[in-house]
Amino acid sequence: MAQYKGIKGYTLQTLGSDPTTADTVGQLWYNTASNTWKYSTEGAGAWSTGGNLITGRAGPAQSAGVSSSSALCSFGAVGPSYLLNSEEYNGTAWSAQNNSNTYRKGGGGAGTVTAAFAVSGVTASPSNTTDTVCEDYNGTSWTTVNPCNSARRYISSQGTESAGLIEGGENPASPTNALCEDYNGTSWTEVNDLVSESQSAFGAGTESGAITMGGGPSSPDRRTTCQIYDGNSWAAGPAMNLGRYGGMGAGTSTSTVCTGGNQPPGYAISTAETFNGTSWSPAASMTTARSVTCGTGVAAGASVCMSGYVADHIFKQSTEEYADPVYAVKTVTSS
Repeated sequence: MAQYKGIKGYTLQTLGSDPTTADTVGQLWYNTASNTWKYSTEGAGAWSTGGNLITGRAGPAQSAGVSSSSALCSFGAVGPSYLLNSEEYNGTAWSAQNNSNTYRKGGGGAGTVTAAFAVSGVTASPSNTTDTVCEDYNGTSWTTVNPCNSARRYISSQGTESAGLIEGGENPASPTNALCEDYNGTSWTEVNDLVSESQSAFGAGTESGAITMGGGPSSPDRRTTCQIYDGNSWAAGPAMNLGRYGGMGAGTSTSTVCTGGNQPPGYAISTAETFNGTSWSPAASMTTARSVTCGTGVAAGASVCMSGYVADHIFKQSTEEYADPVYAVKTVTSS
């Protein structure tokens, strides 16, 4: 008769506490503290509730940060009032950071909590002006640096403070554009355009491997468009399952999660999708629908979504964290 060791390759263990789940998926052990047999499982991705922002907002710079325990949220607006304040997330709570120099919403941004950039958008002074202003963040304070070349708002962005990328957007003269610019930490350079013009799209990835998704050429149109950048040129990627604008993206160009955004006739949504470099698949929805939101994470399965508003223009303070896969320890039961 086959033995457990012969089937699984290891013997049954007797342990005083449960081991790390990620290292023991599919294994069985006896927990002497609880006098129960236990095993670990690996499940599909899921969202969980994180700490609330101090100030709920819409249209922040696309957030900087590397994971659901290290994120930065800056700028944005609460109704007609634009914001200067930035907040940093440690995986549990948000803390206030030094203010930026320019009130703005609808700009782009990327990087880490100690080295980030935020650029362009709609500024408050002069009122509702689409600008080229850029600021760098060093973990303590914001500094105004060289502007980008083309004034625009509702752009998507990717990368780091020394290797950043922005694309698309709109300005008063053009409801959409395909312009793309590269940032080396000092100056901005125009590079190859998007395949398709877009505005209110959202991005993920790096300067040499970026993805921008969703958006639309005008407010009523929510595109399923996906475009992928290889560091030199953009190419059309597989279409998403659901068209949206004003959502968030995190991860890389071959492992992406997107969620939230807006669907006609003006509804905030909680629907999420993941991209594996070849195709899009439905993923677990967030608890809270939100639009004109932002998020971050260099790994799709360890990302965070924060801020935004719902259809009645309630500005959200809530944060949600995405984990994929989700590990769990379960107790063996009999009936």
